[in-house]
Amino acid sequence: MSILEQFEGDLLGSIKRIDAALHTQFESFNPAVFLSGYSWQQIAFTEETGQLRLSIRDSEQGKIYKYLGTFSIPKLRSAAEDAIEPLIGKLTVLKITDMNDRVYIIGAPNIPVSLELDGDSGLEFKSASAYVISFGIEQTWRAFST
Repeated sequence: MSILEQFEGDLLGSIKRIDAALHTQFESFNPAVFLSGYSWQQIAFTEETGQLRLSIRDSEQGKIYKYLGTFSIPKLRSAAEDAIEPLIGKLTVLKITDMNDRVYIIGAPNIPVSLELDGDSGLEFKSASAYVISFGIEQTWRAFST
């Protein structure tokens, strides 16, 4: 059997679930242990809008793993803004589950993921308005995967 042999379902794309935690909410990491009263918080996003990309390059310090991605949330009311705004910036650790049920934890308490928000009202009367959330990080370790 080849290590590159494909199995049914291996090529499913997109992100199934995104959970976030502020980098200050961890007691310890690897495995992630939260301070009392904190846990992963799911980010509800528009189905089929989640994407995670990985690039690996060599550097003088060794391999650099760069994770980039996007997802969209509806711009229906100010509650969506209020819920996502505390996560914007270099503040979070993300737990991402892909459509193959692989789980990746990107970032760490001392190296949080950067999130950016870009919203629009749509181009036409019938267009859905949305916020596109972009995230990215460069780290010296492969994302934890379970």
